[in-house]
Formats: sequence, C-alpha cells, structure tokens
Amino acid sequence: MYKVSIDGLDRLEKLPAELSQAGRAFLIDAIEDLKDEVASVAPGGAAGSVGRSFFADIIIPAAVARIASDHPGAKALDKGAYIRRTGWRPVRFYVGGQAVFARWVRLKPLRYMQKGLRHRNAIVGDAFERHFGVIGEEHVAAGPSA
Repeated sequence: MYKVSIDGLDRLEKLPAELSQAGRAFLIDAIEDLKDEVASVAPGGAAGSVGRSFFADIIIPAAVARIASDHPGAKALDKGAYIRRTGWRPVRFYVGGQAVFARWVRLKPLRYMQKGLRHRNAIVGDAFERHFGVIGEEHVAAGPSA
C-alpha cells in the first residue's frame, strides 16, 4: 500500500458545500488517474492481474489519498523478494517452457509504483485543469479583434 499525501486536503471541510463537492470530485478524479497510471506500468499492464488489483480511496479527515493493491504478489514484484521453498518441496517455475526446480529464487525489484508515480504532478495538474480550469493565466479569445 502506498499513501499519497495531499497538502491542504483538510481545508476542504471548511469550504462552502458547492466548493467542497467540487474539490472532492477533483481529488477523486486525480487519485483515479494516478491509480490508472500505476496500473498501466504494473507487470502485465492495466489488464494484467496486478494492474486490475489496484484501488484508490481518499481518507478526508487524515488528508491522505491511498493507492493500494490487494494482489498477494504486488509488493514482492515491486520491491523484490526472496522466495524460499516450504518444507521439502522445491520452488518450481518455468523458463522457456522448461520446468526449473530450486531451493530459492530471487525476484528483482521492478519498481513499477515509482515509475507510475513519476509524473504525478502533471497528472494531478491535468485533473485540476479539467475541474477548475487554468488559474493565474490570461486566456486570449480566438478570432479577430475589434
């Protein structure tokens, strides 16, 4: 599980109801976009078993957004792991269609969470612009000037 802290999230509770709802809609949209980006770089892509296992939610009082996976091997794939045999049975896996037996196997870390969150500022910025527009820049209307 990874937690994404969003500064100022606790201030949403103090806003008028209409702005608070718009802020929550923006946050939900932004976190879903981040989750989709992480799922797309997970092993097997967004359609793979790890990619499909991601979920996102927002904990308003704690000002925390959470992106997590309920796949049993997601953490081992992301951070790397040693898989050891249990009891007398060796670890069995296939390489090129051939069965390989070993006492232990080392999974190298894929760091797909880090890769998926690499562009988090741009993703959250795009979600903000979809909900609130561009703030601080003047827009020039297209067309002939009078």
